Amino acid sequence: MRLLISLVECGKIEDYIRSRSFRILRASKEFLLSSIGGLYISFWCPEKDYIFDVDPEDLAKELMLDSIDVLVIVAYRPFLIMDSLQSVIDRLSRWYGRSFSVKLIGVNAWDLEAGLEEAVGSAMAFRPFKISEGGDWDERCPNCLKGPLKVYISERLFSAKYRGRTNHIILGCPLCGLRIRRIELLD
Repeated sequence: MRLLISLVECGKIEDYIRSRSFRILRASKEFLLSSIGGLYISFWCPEKDYIFDVDPEDLAKELMLDSIDVLVIVAYRPFLIMDSLQSVIDRLSRWYGRSFSVKLIGVNAWDLEAGLEEAVGSAMAFRPFKISEGGDWDERCPNCLKGPLKVYISERLFSAKYRGRTNHIILGCPLCGLRIRRIELLD
């Protein structure tokens, strides 16, 4: 069983991110920092499937945990690494009083295309207010009923998960903070 992710698969991540109109800010062998608007999403392809033997502060600095919004971990056992990384984040909070507001998302490398699509959609729905100012939408907020929803991103693309053309829409209410991720099947 293969546990380490190859450099070819990490290259596929960069190609996918570029196709989704993200800016690549930093790229290395196992780390990719991208942004769309003011939302910073990084992708990490760790060389090993454990991170127990690292200095917590060095890892936080390497992964830029204090300056990103979402960290997508791409591996063959991503949830094991996510648990270990959450433990490192908890130790940094307890020992050094540092807190990070980063969302961790795992993508299994066996299903890379569909996993990346889902991860990027979840990342954009995490903090849509950082993507853009938002455009008007016809519907009122179903949560607070006070104001109209705003559309922060709407993009048409071929979905590996749904095996057809889709329209990914991220909506939000600036008054109450409600966030909605809507996927419309076009085919």
